[in-house]
Formats: sequence, C-alpha cells, structure tokens
Amino acid sequence: MGTIAAALLAAAGTAGGATPPLAVELVTPDRTEAVVRLEAVDRAPLDAPHAVTAAMLFLDGKPDQEILLLPGSGRDAYEAVVGPLGPGRHRIEVRASEHWPADARLAWTGLSARAVVPGDPGHDALRFAPRLGLRGDTVGEATDLPLLMYVEEDAAEGGRRLRYTVVFSNEDGGTPARALMARWGRATDIELLYEVVLGPGGEVLAERYQGPDHEIRPFRGRRKGAHPLLVDATLNNLFRDQGRSPAVVALVPEAFGTSEATRESFMDRHPWSYRTMAKELALEGKLFPGRGQPRDQVVDDPRRYLYAEARLRLVNAAVAARAGFADGRERSSHQGDPRLVIARDGWVRTAVPLGSGVPTAVAWECLPRDPAGEPARCEIEASRAFLLGEDYRPGPSRVAPASLRLAGGESEVLKPAP
Repeated sequence: MGTIAAALLAAAGTAGGATPPLAVELVTPDRTEAVVRLEAVDRAPLDAPHAVTAAMLFLDGKPDQEILLLPGSGRDAYEAVVGPLGPGRHRIEVRASEHWPADARLAWTGLSARAVVPGDPGHDALRFAPRLGLRGDTVGEATDLPLLMYVEEDAAEGGRRLRYTVVFSNEDGGTPARALMARWGRATDIELLYEVVLGPGGEVLAERYQGPDHEIRPFRGRRKGAHPLLVDATLNNLFRDQGRSPAVVALVPEAFGTSEATRESFMDRHPWSYRTMAKELALEGKLFPGRGQPRDQVVDDPRRYLYAEARLRLVNAAVAARAGFADGRERSSHQGDPRLVIARDGWVRTAVPLGSGVPTAVAWECLPRDPAGEPARCEIEASRAFLLGEDYRPGPSRVAPASLRLAGGESEVLKPAP
C-alpha cells in the first residue's frame, strides 16, 4: 500500500470520559486517501436515551470534518475518510467538537490511520466518496444522523459507475414512520447521494447527485480533490451541490450490492443502526403509545415486527405481507390501509406489526390496483422473513425461499425454514 509511516503522538483517552486530543502522523506519497479510525470506550448503558457527541478532526492543523459518536450504541470504533493527501508528512488530530457537547460516558482510547494509494483495492471508491455537509437544524442535535455509507460498482455508459448511498437514522420530514415501516421495513432513511462514471483511464465521464424531489441532477458543485461536496438540504435528507454547512462528515463507504439484496439488508451488517433508529423514534415520541405525534408517525418497538423480503414483478397490483399466529390471529404489513401497500418492482422489505406473540406462519398477498385495468398479477421471489432479537440483531430466516405466482386477491403461505 505504498511507503507509509504512522506514529501515535498523544496519549489515549483517560478514564471517566475525558477527551484529550489524539493525533497520528502519516508520511505518504501523492494522491493518498486515508481511513482514520477512532477507538472509544462507551460506558453508557445500551438502553440509555438517544444522544450524540462528536470529535472534530483536524488535518495539518486545519478543521476538516466531524466524527459523530453515539453513546449507548455499543460501538467501540468510528471511521472517516481523509484526503487527498499530497507527498510528505501529515498530522491528523481529533479534539472535542465545538458543535456537539462532550459526553463523560464515552472516552476516546486510540487513533490510527490506514493509507490507501493509487493502485490499491478500493482507492477509487475512497477517492470519490462524497463529503456531506449536515443540515443546519441537525448540527448539535440528535436527529437525522448520517450513520453509514455504501458504494456499488457496475458497468454503465461505457465505463465503471460508482454509486454512493447514505443511511440516515430517520427523516424529520417526508414519509411518516408508519408508512416507512410498511413500505420499506425500516424507519431509517436510505438515500442515493452521488454517482460517478469513470472511463478506462479513471477519467470522469459523468456525475450526478440526488436533489430535492428525488430528482437526479448533474453535479456542478465544489470538490476537495475528487471528493464532491454536497449538503443535506431538505427535511427528508435530499441534497444540493451548492451551499455550506458548519459541520461536514466524510463516511467510509463499504462495498455492497443491491442486485441480489434489499438496500435495508445493508443495516444487518451493523445491528447498532437498528438500535439507533429505535432510540431516535423514542426521543421524538414516535414509539407507541406516542407523544405529541399524529397517528401515522407512531410505530411499535422495532423488535415487535416481522421483517419480510422479496423481489417483485407486479402487473396492476400491489403486495403486503401477513403474519399468522397459533391462535388464529393474523396481522398484515398494510394494516388494512391501502396507502401502506407496496406497489413497486425490485427488491423490497416490509415490516408486519406483531403486537404480542411470535408468528407461526408468514404469507404474501397480491392486491389488485385498478379494477378497470388488466388482470392483477404478482411474481414474488420471497427470500426471507426474520425478527430482531432483544439486542437488535436480525435473527435467522423463519421461512424457506419460494417463488410465488399470484393473481389479484390471492395469497400464499411460505414453508417454514428447514
């Protein structure tokens, strides 16, 4: 990975949550990207209310970005992208943030940096990873947090395409929580941020970002090296390529593919993201029985849902999932509300509110859309259905994979997993 030297220059965080500055030095060749890792000891209880603190990262003495830290999440390390770095010696330092309060329950214990140079695996994915300015009303707060980023690579437009997607802890506007759980199987907000198409020599052939109203727009904004600078600009976490924010984050993108899996399954790699999602719902009064929120914003504890996934091909139809119980009760993902059905093709996840008890059966149903249209048909490649454990970890699938071909009004129960 090139000629690199790194040295820890400051003592680890002390007991009791003190956060003295930590620093590392890197000696790097040109066009280096660095993955910085901040280790922490988190003494907050896992069931502690939602809270955020932050470390401000300095590069060669200048403020570069924030690293958001989540007391009570169970995490012991946080990463960020720093770069591009020119040839020579560079100092990377973290200090207490000016924007989020310190939290005595979380102590920094170590700082390290891993350099990635041109030619190393993943260099392009890091080189073009977007830097995201946070929405002004979220700076210093515990709401709509960018938690994770993944990058997909495929062939497109005569080159290689990199697509970057961000998982936010929730969205303060846009789709209500009840509809998020029914139609997407989560209360996080998962949004495409930016995509770039690279030619054979690594040159940029095209680049776009997702703007307000989910419009895909050409990127014409500023950059740091090849990193595009984007700003979270709406209450449902969509972006602009103009403007500035007092707080910037640079998440490390993980390689992930959605051709054979739901976007939501990326969260399964990071069960703490479900815990953070639930805590933000509780903080905002969106967990049953609710507190000052309209009914469509109130959902149950995420551990009291059945999560079902499938790949859909629909003709004049929508679908819902259903859970059955030993006593004959049934619960549906759309809860009898036609606004909560799923009416899109591709990989989907939904969540069925269970109330009390554990389901003994899982079914998918095909729901007609337009009575005057062609006959409703649903092709459903059901892949799995699972519960979250008390620790928010997704459990094993409760069903065997199946290919269903249903007409409008039909449903089919899946076989249990072997």
